[in-house]
Amino acid sequence: VRRVLAAVLDRYGSRFSFSGLSRDIELNHVTTESYLELLEESFIGLVLYAYDFSRKSPKWRGEKKVYFLDPFVFHAVRSFLTGEPLQDAGPETLQDEALLGRLVEGIVVAHLARHREIPWLQPARTFLWMYYDRGGRELDALYGVEDRFVGFEVKYGASAGVKKIRPVGPISKLLVLTRSDVHFGEDLWAIPVDIFLALLEPSDRNL
Repeated sequence: VRRVLAAVLDRYGSRFSFSGLSRDIELNHVTTESYLELLEESFIGLVLYAYDFSRKSPKWRGEKKVYFLDPFVFHAVRSFLTGEPLQDAGPETLQDEALLGRLVEGIVVAHLARHREIPWLQPARTFLWMYYDRGGRELDALYGVEDRFVGFEVKYGASAGVKKIRPVGPISKLLVLTRSDVHFGEDLWAIPVDIFLALLEPSDRNL
């Protein structure tokens, strides 16, 4: 478990495959996957699979991302693995722009899951994925609503560069969640992430 958790922390917010992760930590592929499933079933983590538009289904064997459902869990796990005091995590995170951005990305994914998830009848993997293709294009989150898709990209840097972002795949709307930038285009909106999350209510049956 320690090896799996340490590997998730090292790759937080990045794509990886179960087989690649297993090789890196020298653990059986099936065992690694079962531990990650246990994190989901314990409402600690969330495995975000990629979506294949051509097959209209998730890429179960493709690369995926793993997030914790709360940034406190991220810091608690890191404290557990390193022995560093948990109370020192806050100031350090605020000084690390890259880590802060990945944590905000995880918060957004967790909120999107809670918005519609109904344990155990409607898990997040039935409507929430990520996206990447061979051309290097990627979306942090892809939210499916019937036959439509809404893409989400988290840009929490000081300058989001919203106008350079282009929609990918057959999505109806791309929402770029920023620190403070605002932009409303035909198929792309940029909204401060704190405002978006404040308006996103959890489902009535979410735990």
